[in-house]
Amino acid sequence: MRRLGLIALPLLATTVAISACSGGDTASSSNGGEDGTPVTTPAMFISATVEAEDDYTAEISVSFHDGDPLFGTRFQLTGGDALRACVAAQCSALAFDSQRSAHRADLPYVAETAYTISLTRATGASAPNSVVDLPVPFAILAPAQGLRVTDGDSVTVQWAPAGADEVVDVWAETRCDHQHRSLPVLLPSVRRGRLAENVDTGILVADVDTILDSGWMLLNWDEPIVRCEIAIEVLHQRVGTIDPLFGGGSMLGLVSRKVTLDYTPGP
Repeated sequence: MRRLGLIALPLLATTVAISACSGGDTASSSNGGEDGTPVTTPAMFISATVEAEDDYTAEISVSFHDGDPLFGTRFQLTGGDALRACVAAQCSALAFDSQRSAHRADLPYVAETAYTISLTRATGASAPNSVVDLPVPFAILAPAQGLRVTDGDSVTVQWAPAGADEVVDVWAETRCDHQHRSLPVLLPSVRRGRLAENVDTGILVADVDTILDSGWMLLNWDEPIVRCEIAIEVLHQRVGTIDPLFGGGSMLGLVSRKVTLDYTPGP
């Protein structure tokens, strides 16, 4: 996904074409299994998100796989089926994004309204009814954008509406520059993780050390930190329903907002 938020899974899985068509409302999909036969709809699992990072646009992302979205086989639509998403009276085809290994499209952000993802198959059973709606917009009230923090500080994250009827998680992504001990170069590191989950009060207080240590390291160096950019993201989430003709999967509706802080180490 483009931003802070849910990190796109690396393309570690085998990709298999399953069938599709192009033009108009269609994307691709059918010649799929290892023996050349189309992958049946019950053998396909869907992982879909509809996410609004601002008040205007919802990004739809859909991938198909064999039940293991990380290490299993992924199915890429390629010619004969139609994949599209709709909200209210507006629809859009989903095009395959090879960098994210997912089918993607943008639609307007409409809160409390069903987004429907439809897979219409040229051969085999169609799955036209995976549905989720999005939470209402919210705003991060604190901290201020660009707030400067250092060791020993506490950060109050506050947002409204609180999202008491949603699943609300708070994430942090920290990007730091480290000074090489013997060369005049800076080395980057990245850490990402969930600060808190199921926060329904609209407020979270975390100290800077906890934020810096949260999550898993994508890059790491054992050199002194010069400065860090900390992105705090609040994520309101609803769980939708997938079409029962799929073998399984998930359908999530997300509204996310974030604020960025500047960290410099103390003396």
